[in-house]
Amino acid sequence: MCFYAVTHEFKDKFMEIIKKYVTRCFIVAMERSKSSHKETNGEHFQCIFDMEETTYGNMNKTLIKEFSLRGQARNGLGRQYGKVTKDKINDIELACIYTTKEGNVISNIDKKQIQEWYEKSYMKKQVFDINAMVEYVKSFYHEQTENEYLYIADYLIKVKKQIIKYHLEYNIMLPRKNVLSDYIRYYIQKADYKRDDRMEVIEYYYSNNY
Repeated sequence: MCFYAVTHEFKDKFMEIIKKYVTRCFIVAMERSKSSHKETNGEHFQCIFDMEETTYGNMNKTLIKEFSLRGQARNGLGRQYGKVTKDKINDIELACIYTTKEGNVISNIDKKQIQEWYEKSYMKKQVFDINAMVEYVKSFYHEQTENEYLYIADYLIKVKKQIIKYHLEYNIMLPRKNVLSDYIRYYIQKADYKRDDRMEVIEYYYSNNY
């Protein structure tokens, strides 16, 4: 994962260099920061490349030369390029979600996958507070009946409905089905239970289509 403080007007030249070196997957996001990259009015490219380190080094040198990029902060101005190596990224998917957060993306990855990552990041952009959602859903906790697994099925359906209601009530974009499933999974991990049946609920979630 890396960035280059290059104005978006040079997108075509930037991508020409990228495509020359990157033969596998790539995500290039055109972003604008409010707090950094003053020389480019905040504009920069946030990128993820699947490539060999040597090839990346050669590409990096070409980009630095082409756009006269500064590698160190100087005179109150920040560096204009940098990277985080793969071994320092704990979750590649989260890195992809972060990179697609502004939606202005160029990539050779399937568009549906890019859209999924964007929608997950969209919640953060809307100041989505997942823990506030958990507290909201907790207020609709339903008592357990004698039939435990009938209860769990009913319980998870009600959790799903309350998560949807939370989005509608607070005017937050509704999540895709797979994202909604992630929120249900997060909720059942954090929820309070009347008895020690957390594992039964989690096991039921994973053995059924939620």
